[in-house]
Formats: sequence, structure tokens, C-alpha cells
Amino acid sequence: MLTKIAIDSQWGGPAGGVNDSTIGTIKELKKRGFYIYGSRESALGILHNDYRNFSEYGERKLRKIQQRPGAYLCTSKFPHIDERVAADIVAALKKKDAHYIFLTGGDSTANIARLINNAAKSAHYELIVVHRPKTIDNDLWLNDHTCGFGDAARTAALLTYGLDQENQSTRGFMLVSSQGRRNSDLAQAHALIINGNQQPLVYTPSHDFQLKYFMEDAEENYKLSKHNRFSHGRALIIFSEGIHRINRDEQGNEIKDKKGNTTYTDIGEDAANRFGIPVKKDPNGVPTFDTCALALYLACELRQNFPNVPVRMADPSYILRSFPLSSPVDSIEAEYVGRMAVRYAIDMNLGSGSVVIKRSGEGHTYSMYTEYAPLEEVAGKTKESNIENSGKYHKNVSQSFYDYAGPLIGPIKGFSDIDHLLPGKFDLTTILPHDELVYGWMKEDRTTLRQTRHSPAKLQERTINMFKGQTQEL
Repeated sequence: MLTKIAIDSQWGGPAGGVNDSTIGTIKELKKRGFYIYGSRESALGILHNDYRNFSEYGERKLRKIQQRPGAYLCTSKFPHIDERVAADIVAALKKKDAHYIFLTGGDSTANIARLINNAAKSAHYELIVVHRPKTIDNDLWLNDHTCGFGDAARTAALLTYGLDQENQSTRGFMLVSSQGRRNSDLAQAHALIINGNQQPLVYTPSHDFQLKYFMEDAEENYKLSKHNRFSHGRALIIFSEGIHRINRDEQGNEIKDKKGNTTYTDIGEDAANRFGIPVKKDPNGVPTFDTCALALYLACELRQNFPNVPVRMADPSYILRSFPLSSPVDSIEAEYVGRMAVRYAIDMNLGSGSVVIKRSGEGHTYSMYTEYAPLEEVAGKTKESNIENSGKYHKNVSQSFYDYAGPLIGPIKGFSDIDHLLPGKFDLTTILPHDELVYGWMKEDRTTLRQTRHSPAKLQERTINMFKGQTQEL
């Protein structure tokens, strides 16, 4: 019988839902008599035996941690985790006699979980490795959405609404930068509660970005807002850090690589070259660009083309990750994910794997449920953004995205007239599957819990069968 010692860890960047998932897991493990340790700075804490002893934390302290934004254990993008480092991590876990480890993060974290799991098998050490989904990029494979996105999207929407009001008051161009290297969802989320006659321009990595057409769009949007010849126009422009242009030859044909894939150049690279800023790479070898430099680059181009129009910039990128404007939907779902991680791995005896978030309701009847997938199914895999969310001319946000993301940011006081948001009196207890787990921890009125079309018993049966390579319809 395995010793009841478990390690909890938080990877990647901080985000909403990180602490919720951790606390959800801790609470379930405590019910089962586990000793739980939290590794500080993910891999570094494991390798250097730097832990927080969660077994000594009472309910009040856990509740305070859960209410905090950011990552309580301090996240870390370890320089590079390969098979050798994974083996060192397993050796450190073996020394602590820990047979369970829970990791919160995105696709890179899922891949690390896979490496640790494989290293444990090679070392003939029995270890259960569980991945919990978290990324504000919202691009994790198999997941409808991920923990952290709802929080970031809510903050982005509220901040940008304020910037839009500023732009209406002072006129001119307002540039708003957003995180998101290859996914469009976070940039589009900035427009979720801007409910007026003039919608913002939104540029994402899903489509080719050409400076010439950008200038034409900006001028057209600016002129549309002018009511008479005595007024000044305005335009709110949102762009993702991952916008890029397709490389073309002198004849205008796309330049392909040896595998036949279209090549492109990041606009962030153009900005870095213009201002003499060296292009850095993250631990996974992906180039990282300064969103402030990118905003300044676009601002300089606008000022050069429109010398008499005020140009202002805002870069709320890092604010979105740890600002205390949490989505109640994201918080509830993240804790549920943390709890289900324990149930899948231990109660259902499914062992190592990744919790997957699915959607079972839409609009004002929004609800979700979870499944469990082998680590190999999500490790290092991301999904493409839905190109239909970019609007007709790929510079706006379509209704399909409003309907998709609106429920995830939760109800917002004062915006009840926006139909794609949840209503102010929405019963948050209806989001989760109706089962004994919900009755055990939700603090809202439990008498209003409704049965979703996905019953817990059926979901559990389906998850077990899918995990064992069998599929069946709900």
C-alpha cells in the first residue's frame, strides 16, 4: 500500500484559479488522511526540498490562500526539464516517500507531467502524476476552456471598458495590448462588455497582419466616429502580442518552409529591431517580445500617418494574471477541478492523467463537467483559435465568441443588459454536475442545485471507459 504523502505544485505563470485548484485538491486529500506538501517554485522546491506543509494549515488559512490572486506557492518556468531533470525530480520525490504529485499548468506543464510519469516508470517507482488545466491563453488541447482564462478575460473586459470610456472622452487613438502568442481568445476577451455603436478593432494571431491595412482600418474607424466637422474622431484598437505577417516574395506569393508550411514574421520582432531590443526566448525556446515595445511601434506608425491625432497606449498584459477581479465561475470551476483530480486518480483508481474541462450548457443555462485523459493526450498540445470568432473581416469579435466566453467571466453588476453575460441573479451552484461532492462544499443555497443532462454516475462510467480505451455516448 502506498504511503499517503502527496506533493502539490504550481507551474508556468500565475493566473486566476491556480490557488483554487490547489485548495480543492488539498481539501479532498485531507479527507482521505494524506500528508500534503506544496513545493515552492514548482521544480525548484522539489529538487531543493523547499516545501510548505499544508497538513498543518487550518480551514481559515486555506480559505485566505484561496481568496488571494496569483500563485501562493510561487510558480516557476524552470530553465528546461528533460528526461534527466525528470529523473532527478522522481529521485527527490522518492527520497520524500511521496507517491502522488499534482501539477497545475498548461500544455508545457502537461508535458512535464508526462516526463515525470515516464521517469517514475523507468525507475520502477510507483508514482501517480496528475495534471490540472490552467492557462490564460485558453489553448489546452481537449479542453473547452481552462482555469485562469475566465479570471483574465473578466479583468481584460473591465479594464478595456474603462479605457474605452477614456477614449470616448479624450478622442484619438487608444492602443491596448494583450497577451497571447498563438491564441486569439484573450485579445478578443477585451471587447466582451463594450456595448456601443462603435466596436473596437481587434487584431489576433489567427490572421495575417499587414501594416498598410492596419492604417486603413484605423483611419476608417476613426472617421466613423466623427459626428460633424467640428468633432474629433476616435478609435479603440486591441492587439495581441502574437500578431504576425505572412512572409511573401516580390510577386506576393507566400514563402513556404521545407515542409510546405507558411512562414511568417512576428510584428514584435519588427518592433524589437526598430528599437534595438534583443529578442529573448523562454525556457521552451519560444521568442518573447516586449508588449510595450510593440505598442510603441504601432503608436509611432500611427503618429507618423496621423500627426494631428492624439495616440495613447495601455499595456495591461501582466495585470490580467493576478488582479483581484476574479470570475466567480472560474473560481468555482477551478476548485472543482482540484477536487476531481483526487477523485479520478485515487477514488476511481485511474492513476496518472489530466483533468479535462467540458461544457454541457450554453448561455444563461451554462454548465460544465470534467473528464480524465491520459497525459499523452494533452502533453505539449494546443488547439487553434476558432477563426469564426474573428468576425467577417478578421478585425472584430463575432457573436460566436461573445456566446462562448461571456458565461466564463461571470455576472457583472451594471451590465445586465448584455445578453451574452450571465444574469446578476444567476445561481452559481447550477454550473457544476449535481452530486454529493457539490453538496459537501458549495456554500451557496444547495436546494437550487439542478441535475444537468450529464449525471455524475454516467460521467464517471464514461470517463473510466474512455481512459481504458473504450468509448461510449452519453
